[in-house]
Parts: sequence; C-alpha cells; structure tokens
Amino acid sequence: MKDDGPVGELTESRHRGRHAAVDYSVLLDSQPSGAAIFDLPGNPRSPTPWFVIKSAEMSFFAPAILCYEPMTLQPGERVTLRYRVLVHSGRWDAARLRREYERWTRESRAPR
Repeated sequence: MKDDGPVGELTESRHRGRHAAVDYSVLLDSQPSGAAIFDLPGNPRSPTPWFVIKSAEMSFFAPAILCYEPMTLQPGERVTLRYRVLVHSGRWDAARLRREYERWTRESRAPR
C-alpha cells in the first residue's frame, strides 16, 4: 500500500515509484499486521523513490534514493536520511497510511 493507494500492477514482480510512505501487510499468527515506512520531507530526493518486490520467492520494500540516478558526494560530505518505521496491528488502507504519515511529519517539525 502506498500513501496514494494500492501498489497495483507490478512489472516483473517489482514496483518503483516516489511516495511519502509505503506499508506492507501480512497475516501474523492469523492476525492482520503490517509495517509502514515514512519518508521525512527534507530527505534527499523526497518524496523518496521506493523499491518493492512481491514474488513467490520473497517480498521486500525499502526506500531507494539511488533508484533513478547516482548521488555524488564530495569528500567529507554527509547525507542524513530520516525515516520512521512503524509496526502495527491490523491492515491499513491508503487513508490511514496518509493520516499516520501526516501526524508524524507534524510531530517531527514541532519544537523540542
């Protein structure tokens, strides 16, 4: 599930796209559960490119900032990436994923 709807059709069991958040749901001990990853605005290339695999052999998803092009860093230059990983019960739809993403981004910008 992406923040804008289901992943949908996969080409060769793979999906690449830019999204603010992606969620993967499974049945765990017969109970729906999932894991969501949220991209923090301000990360390089945000909304982040994602790499998703769903095949008989394996399922996998991860942010992939090098998906479309390389990134050149100067000696000593650093890149900081911030994501939130949220493991949850139940199966989320796109609206729930968006709500949780928006809540997190509001909280992450709040003064500390």
